[in-house]
Amino acid sequence: MDMSWFLIMIASPLILIASIAFPFIWGAKAKTPDWLKEEEKQKQ
Repeated sequence: MDMSWFLIMIASPLILIASIAFPFIWGAKAKTPDWLKEEEKQKQ
């Protein structure tokens, strides 16, 4: 296994999967931003 085989066959799919999954995981774990909380309080 040389570097070009690794970059084409392994790294490319891993980067693709990570770039799709990362925003969903980040969105599920992140807290609500402060500016959104303030807007919700003002509406009530």
